[in-house]
Amino acid sequence: KQYFFILFTEITLYVLLGYVCEREDLNGIFIKNLTCGTEAYNCGRINVNDRIIEVDGYPLQDLTNYEAVQKLKETGETVCLTFERYVTNM
Repeated sequence: KQYFFILFTEITLYVLLGYVCEREDLNGIFIKNLTCGTEAYNCGRINVNDRIIEVDGYPLQDLTNYEAVQKLKETGETVCLTFERYVTNM
C-alpha cells in the first residue's frame, strides 16, 4: 500500500468523482473518475481506485459510508485528503 495526501480547494473536491464500496471487507470512498483539466487531474498524483482514508486528518475507517460522505461535505474552503493506493508487484 502507498499513502499520500493532497490539499484541495473546496471547488476541486467536487470534481473528484468517487464511488462507495459496500463490500464488508473493503469499504470506503474510492476515486471512480477524474475530470480532465481539473486541479485534481493535473496534479498527476491521484489514480482511479485510490481510496480516501482521511479528511482533514480525521480518519474515515470507523465511519459508515454515509458518515464518510457527510464528512467530505462538511469541509471548508480547503480540504486535506489522505489517499491509500493498493500496489501490485509486476
